[in-house]
Amino acid sequence: MRFSFHKGDVQMAFEYAIYMMIGDEFKMMECNSQWKEMSLLINYKEVKVDTQYKLEKLCINYANVLKRRLPKSVWKENVIVKIYDNGSYLPEVRFVGEHYILRIFCKYRGRKSKLDFELLKKTTK
Repeated sequence: MRFSFHKGDVQMAFEYAIYMMIGDEFKMMECNSQWKEMSLLINYKEVKVDTQYKLEKLCINYANVLKRRLPKSVWKENVIVKIYDNGSYLPEVRFVGEHYILRIFCKYRGRKSKLDFELLKKTTK
């Protein structure tokens, strides 16, 4: 009898790292789905520790870029985090605040990993 051990999905671990490292920059954050948050965390914990460090480093570096490029008011928001596996583009981690929506698009490809963002300002009528 052969046993197959599940190895963590690195893409999902990447999404978790983004959720935690970039989300940590906001005043407060909360995931809209405990199930999704737990699923990402499990995948994160199942990837190798050196992979976790690489993912964290990518996300911290990207958070520093975002902090320089985006208005300071973005980071003062309380946000709800929504994580989408968007088949038409890149997977997305969305930070929804009262005044802004920060969309982080991510695809793990080792050294060629892709991160991109879109900042939307909410309008009131």
